[in-house]
Amino acid sequence: VPPTATSARATLEPEWTATAPPTLEATTASLPPPTGLTGILAVWGGRDMENSGFLPLGYYNFDSGNTYTRIGEDVGRDIRLGPSGQRVVYTRYDRLLFGTTIDAVNLNGQQIESLADRWRGQMTIQYPQMPDFSPDGTFVVFIATDSTGHDQIYRLSLVDNSLLNLTNDTANYSFPDISPDGQQIIVVRTDEQGGTGTD
Repeated sequence: VPPTATSARATLEPEWTATAPPTLEATTASLPPPTGLTGILAVWGGRDMENSGFLPLGYYNFDSGNTYTRIGEDVGRDIRLGPSGQRVVYTRYDRLLFGTTIDAVNLNGQQIESLADRWRGQMTIQYPQMPDFSPDGTFVVFIATDSTGHDQIYRLSLVDNSLLNLTNDTANYSFPDISPDGQQIIVVRTDEQGGTGTD
């Protein structure tokens, strides 16, 4: 067999070789705070030391130089500022029960209150979370798991401590938000058949 020139031999298709993107240099400078804002912004953020999804609570006061202040020593999420601007309600991780509860506390970390103490003995609910103050501060709405395992909407009066179950179906609700007049609640509703919508 006569030898074949190298250039006449069939070649394989070229293959794409992945290359790593360039490594960005780490910077110690944080983003600048927003400008032109007034009032207080309640936040949760920082390092998740317990790997629980709950973070330190705090607030930014834009009326006094965008200063950040930590609220108490607890970790939480879903923080909402009350109408007075001096108290927050939030979901707290309960280390003893490995679940959630709802607490309220002043911005200075004083007068911590477990709202579960207000409804104790009225009905059985688990994992209360995602609280929201009414505009007039007389009630709180939140999500909790009922005895059938569905996440329902509850309304807790801060006047007489009565607890009202606002929904009772097979859907799961989340992220309640009270209208400015306090008469309606907007929520995300997820049906067991897979549909998600806003009610």
